[in-house]
Amino acid sequence: MKVIVIGAGEWMGDFVIKKLADTSHDTIVLTDNDNRKSDLYDLGADEVIVSKDGEGWTQSFPEGDAVIYVSQASPRSGEDKTIAVDVTSVQKVAEAAKHRHINRFVLLSSIRSDEMSDDQVEPNHFREKKENSERFLREEGLTYTIIRPGLLVSKPGHGKVNAKIASESKPLEGELSIEDAATMLVKVIEEERVYNKTIEITNGDVAIEDVFQTL
Repeated sequence: MKVIVIGAGEWMGDFVIKKLADTSHDTIVLTDNDNRKSDLYDLGADEVIVSKDGEGWTQSFPEGDAVIYVSQASPRSGEDKTIAVDVTSVQKVAEAAKHRHINRFVLLSSIRSDEMSDDQVEPNHFREKKENSERFLREEGLTYTIIRPGLLVSKPGHGKVNAKIASESKPLEGELSIEDAATMLVKVIEEERVYNKTIEITNGDVAIEDVFQTL
């Protein structure tokens, strides 16, 4: 399977590329940073395409089988930046994927405000734009999986998580290592049990290989 990764300018994207390199998937990376091309190849990318702010993606978007979208504006970014990265970018990528007849789309969504520490308050406009991105993807007709992580932390992954289908009830609370989040993003690509579902995930006690049986 050819997997297109959007958002390789962040640690999460780097981990996703590394995890994909350990599978049989081919990895195509779309980035807006030409200076990182050699680094991305070193991480395991099979192809790197540079596109500034997604310009012309509908025409130049590569052929593939699935998309993993991990780009995230920081909650501390200005409102205009959040809109550009989280709503407009998701829309551009989803439309470009449909243009290429790519049906599988995995989206890394937001950390909810009640899962953040006291000094990491999520502004309302950031949460709202992330929710709009999720809503857009659900209505676009693609086979999606939305991953909502706990508080992402730069700690070694231990391969065990808690996960549940998102609902109106109290969300999961806790941290999630960036590495384990990346592992989940790669694992769900071909996991039919989470097609067209939104999953909440934190560090936990269940091996990632087994967690889908609990959903």
